[in-house]
Amino acid sequence: MKKVLSVILSLNLLILSGCSGLYSNFRELEQIRVIQTMGLDYIPGGVQLTLSSANVENEDETALCVSGSGSSISEALDHIQSNSSQDDLFLSHIKQLLIGEQSAKHGLEPCLSYICRSRDLRIDTPLFIVKDKTAKETMSGSGSGGKGISEIFQALETTESEQHNSRILRASEVINNLAKYGGALISAVEYTVSAEDSKDDEQEMTAVLSGYAVIKDSELCGYIDMENSLGADFLLNRVGIADILITDRLGRPISMEISSGGSEIKPVWEENKLKGLDVFINVKAMVLEMQEDEQLMSEELSDYLISQLESYVSSKAAYVLQMSRKLQTDFLGLAGIVNMDSPIKFRGMAESFADVLPALEIKVSVSGELCHTKDIKEGQN
Repeated sequence: MKKVLSVILSLNLLILSGCSGLYSNFRELEQIRVIQTMGLDYIPGGVQLTLSSANVENEDETALCVSGSGSSISEALDHIQSNSSQDDLFLSHIKQLLIGEQSAKHGLEPCLSYICRSRDLRIDTPLFIVKDKTAKETMSGSGSGGKGISEIFQALETTESEQHNSRILRASEVINNLAKYGGALISAVEYTVSAEDSKDDEQEMTAVLSGYAVIKDSELCGYIDMENSLGADFLLNRVGIADILITDRLGRPISMEISSGGSEIKPVWEENKLKGLDVFINVKAMVLEMQEDEQLMSEELSDYLISQLESYVSSKAAYVLQMSRKLQTDFLGLAGIVNMDSPIKFRGMAESFADVLPALEIKVSVSGELCHTKDIKEGQN
């Protein structure tokens, strides 16, 4: 017992004396720069990585942005670490991974494989493909008020979250969809001039969502623009708040806000052969702005608005489905839906789903509903 007490006492004395041996991994907070954004570009003979931290609150120190290259991602990262003037770069808090457009066309397999194996990057890290730019070009810019790239993308994610949208996709989703279906979607962004006024001659920049990048066999093969991305949202059952613009009988604009919606997809079989897909979509929306139409009664107006809403959503969903067939890539995970509905028939298919996809007969039906119709009626009085 005395021996045990002696050991405990010795440990307590070591702790109280601040013995450095017990804290061999201890580093002052000021020595650590927390990296929040990583950018990846392919270059001849290897890759180029760009790392950025957030601005330090309540201090004059601006965001760190460093870049390095190597034959692999690991080598490029080691090159940055060894040549950085910072004492330590902390990588386990990376919140965004940006990929340049040309690099995405080159192929994402090395990047996604690294994410799966890395001890630093999380598998749920959000992915972005930057249209018409490299990741380094994007991360080297600054936003309004001196914001760094990490603050810009954090604001983008916050805005999406507040609107209950899910257009920001994570690495785990992309990896899973590519493994199962050979296709996937990744959030596409444009780095563009900010709408906020700049105090100097240099234009301030910001990042805005630009729909989805379509990935086939780990390579970028096309884009779904922001307007048509709504069709993908319905088909993937991840619809959030979205503003749309339709027209009245005189061609005047009517602004509507979609509040909710989703879809159900049913396979159509002819014996054991998959012939097509029936897509059923439901949508709820409310009118934001419109001009009066004295020739239409309130009930007729409601029917007209619903028909326009249904037509709008149907066209967006049809566009996305047609793109899937044209590119012959199942970025919507349709094969998984067919398999869950008819597993025996699906497994007995003579051809793969990707091979039959272009020839499938796809029918889209939309059922719309107006919210706050009382406001519409009152506007006609």
